[in-house]
Amino acid sequence: MSQNRSLHIEITSDRRAKPLAIVKNFPGLDAEMYSDNLRKMAAQLIQAADDMDALNSEQPQTISIDDLMVKQEQERGIDPLPLEPELLLDRIAQGGHSGQFLADAFLSTYRTDKPFLHSLGELIHLDAEGFRLFHEILHMRHVPGWSDDALYHVELQIKSILKFSRMEAAQ
Repeated sequence: MSQNRSLHIEITSDRRAKPLAIVKNFPGLDAEMYSDNLRKMAAQLIQAADDMDALNSEQPQTISIDDLMVKQEQERGIDPLPLEPELLLDRIAQGGHSGQFLADAFLSTYRTDKPFLHSLGELIHLDAEGFRLFHEILHMRHVPGWSDDALYHVELQIKSILKFSRMEAAQ
């Protein structure tokens, strides 16, 4: 028995932005088809290939960094807040669990090769201000106007605070 149905073809992109067709209802193995069904399917496949070739020939799109940030914010569904470095440094200098947690979060986020060795379940131990600072840390490179130079200086200050705290604890 032959089915007379149209192919459902979705044209998307692979991870290298090359057009890719996904045939959602391609007939399985040993499909029995009449010549008119084969011609109809062939025409649909040729049309999909032509559509993909047209995508390949288009000039690459350019997008401004501001437009890209807006698009990312819409996809994330949140509005990232800028980092409050003075408040963060104050909280780290106060010490305790939240100070160490926030220091480790910043260092791990800034230096992407440094693992964050805390359970995210520890977030429940942060007050509202600490929780907000944690989110600011996570999003610090996703806000307009962020500066790697400024983040580097925050990193140096955090390392200095932690070194001083360890020296005090050793005495």
